[in-house]
Amino acid sequence: DRFENAEEVTEFVTGKIASIVASNATVETTEVTESSAYKTARTKLQRLFSICSESDKLVSYYSATCWQGRLPAQGWIYLTVNHLAFYSFLLGVETKVLLRWTDVTNIDRQPGQGVTLTTREGSWFFSLYNKEGYDLINQLANLAMRKLISDSESYQQDLHLLLKKSKNVPKKSFLKRDLD
Repeated sequence: DRFENAEEVTEFVTGKIASIVASNATVETTEVTESSAYKTARTKLQRLFSICSESDKLVSYYSATCWQGRLPAQGWIYLTVNHLAFYSFLLGVETKVLLRWTDVTNIDRQPGQGVTLTTREGSWFFSLYNKEGYDLINQLANLAMRKLISDSESYQQDLHLLLKKSKNVPKKSFLKRDLD
């Protein structure tokens, strides 16, 4: 009733059909880009570590070995936006490691051997057999630190530290001292 001629009706209908096709195409492409293995890994990560999928997206996962203790634990390392998670269940022994990127103080790569991640609580050595995994670990840790520094709500200068005088500490910038 609102259209004046048949051309406007045809234009309206083709526009509607094009929009329906476009919306279905975007749904299908998002489903195609995530493989079934990726979906399974994401579900397993959420189940094992209770990580919220909305705030912490799975970036990638690799087969890895954690050399903690007397026996190496062969399992999977999951790299998310905010965490590094490792899970292994071998010979009845379950090994779980969950590290926040903001807690990592040092990342050291030994070519051909693996990656050592150091936090204030300890060190973890993982054998990763590809350079891509190491580069991604480095990139995610750097991204987390940049986000922490640029987030004005989470970083606040400690006035007590600013006014504190120390005799045996080398001169550093206040930012470096606060970050340390």
